Amino acid sequence: MLRSHVDGIIYVGLHDRHIDYIINPISKPVVFAFSHGTSDDHYVTYNNYDSAVNATNYLIDRGHQDIALIAGHPNSFPTHERLKGFKSAIEKAGLQTRDEFIRFGDWEYDTGFQITKRLLSLPHRPSAIFAMNDLMATGCLNSAQEFGLQVPRDLSIIGFDNREISRYLPVPLTTIQLPNREIGHESARMLLALIDNIPIEQNSIILSCSLIERASVSSVTIR
Repeated sequence: MLRSHVDGIIYVGLHDRHIDYIINPISKPVVFAFSHGTSDDHYVTYNNYDSAVNATNYLIDRGHQDIALIAGHPNSFPTHERLKGFKSAIEKAGLQTRDEFIRFGDWEYDTGFQITKRLLSLPHRPSAIFAMNDLMATGCLNSAQEFGLQVPRDLSIIGFDNREISRYLPVPLTTIQLPNREIGHESARMLLALIDNIPIEQNSIILSCSLIERASVSSVTIR
């Protein structure tokens, strides 16, 4: 890229993660998109913590008290932040965080399917599941139906990412929409400012996500 005489670089992460000095210091402006950099880097990404709080509160506001969480890899940055958000919302609502209701997966469909089978086999099973991505949430939905439950009457499910498949499932999935377009826009705006030597108020921009309501969550009577 330097030999091509580019004016600046936007590095788009393959997945949301924390990046430490992935690009050696160069004379060209660099902006990380969909990733977190160091305090000296310029980056634009989304808020995992607040998004998990909002997803959990959405379930709590509909009367759910027994909420399970299917997380991603335990050492993943999004998993860490979303888990903190989930626990914070549960605690602020005065509910109990059940250890058996928190399970770690690998972001794949089969994880959601198999973990949901185990959750639904517990003596005291959850009334709702928050899956940290839509692939695992799809596994949740199919596992619940194989278990003989109806979603959302018997089990509510909320996902994360708003992948295209989420709207076409037998029960369209309530999920969290990432601000992908806004991340691209803000990354380009920041890079152009750096190229033109325009002062930037802050090195990092953390954007909010939005919740997409569909048919996979229902209200329950608060006990």
